[in-house]
Amino acid sequence: MLTAKIKACFLYYKHLLRVNFVVSLLIALLGWASGLDGLKTFCFSLVTGGAFLSSYFYERQRGHQYYFFFNLGLSKGVLYGSAILFNIVLAVVLLVVKNNLR
Repeated sequence: MLTAKIKACFLYYKHLLRVNFVVSLLIALLGWASGLDGLKTFCFSLVTGGAFLSSYFYERQRGHQYYFFFNLGLSKGVLYGSAILFNIVLAVVLLVVKNNLR
């Protein structure tokens, strides 16, 4: 049952990642044009602003799909927390890869 919950959290994250990636990329491009490091700005946006905007858009367009997750015993808090955790892991991996390629 635990693997079903993890798969459901990952499914939720996949839906959020599409919007989060685009929003974070746009913010990173604006930051890069302003003289900030593009990858650090992307990673910061991936964990903060992009995550919140993608959660908001998911709520507005696919709010009815939360019943699927509720039936598996997952609350919105668990879904939000797992998405933030996945974003943090992705951001750390990107920053580690960038620092090792130098």
